[in-house]
Amino acid sequence: MRSSPLDDETKGLDRLSWTDDGQLLAVSTQRGSLSVFLTKLPILGDTSGTKIAYLTSLLEVTVCNLAEGELPITVSVEVEPNFVAVGSYHVAVGMNNRAWFYALTENGVEKLKDMEYLGTVASMSLNSDYAAALFEGKVQLHMTGLVKYFYLEDWQYVNEYRHPVSIRKIFPDASGTRLVLIDEKTEGFVYCPQNDNLYDEIPNFSPTIKGNTFGKTGAMEDKGVFCAFDDDKVFHTFLSQGHYTRFQGYPSRRN
Repeated sequence: MRSSPLDDETKGLDRLSWTDDGQLLAVSTQRGSLSVFLTKLPILGDTSGTKIAYLTSLLEVTVCNLAEGELPITVSVEVEPNFVAVGSYHVAVGMNNRAWFYALTENGVEKLKDMEYLGTVASMSLNSDYAAALFEGKVQLHMTGLVKYFYLEDWQYVNEYRHPVSIRKIFPDASGTRLVLIDEKTEGFVYCPQNDNLYDEIPNFSPTIKGNTFGKTGAMEDKGVFCAFDDDKVFHTFLSQGHYTRFQGYPSRRN
């Protein structure tokens, strides 16, 4: 049993009252103050391999991996969740139709984004790249907003970029020095892993864009020319220079 003294109270207690589920205890005093104590937490948690995430207070989740000898990580969350999900590099919490995503990095915890779904989420699962949310008998699968560059020769990750919202598609160039990404808002951006820079939003970027290709010749690649095509099989040509991208026009129609 644990005691919780009310240090500022000198006239004594007045009344005690429990919630129906026994989770909260309200205490009023003779001076008119009211204190509410949390006596137990709902059992919420998730596992991914040997990693486990579990609720340790109403607004706190602890992630640990004892098998790998990793120190526990404390994640301060936005709301009292009704579900918790953990993956290789992320943890998510949520309530009703909304979820908050956090990245677990070497430098600590980084909030990525929050996302709303078309129904109340019953459960969620994460892996290294995707989140799967179950609601109203349906599963919605989406990326968690992370792009990673893997160098085959050294067999290790060399760069990563976290986008504020989910990423739907990526189109890298042949050299791996640039890529075009399309996010869940159907907005397009050019990302350069060499300097970890995300260029300004691509102008005149059609919401019906289906694919993208960079110039295949050395001259075109040096100039940063790339083309995107849409549902009408029309090519949209762009020129990526410095920290901005310029719309060039519609040079041809796909046959």
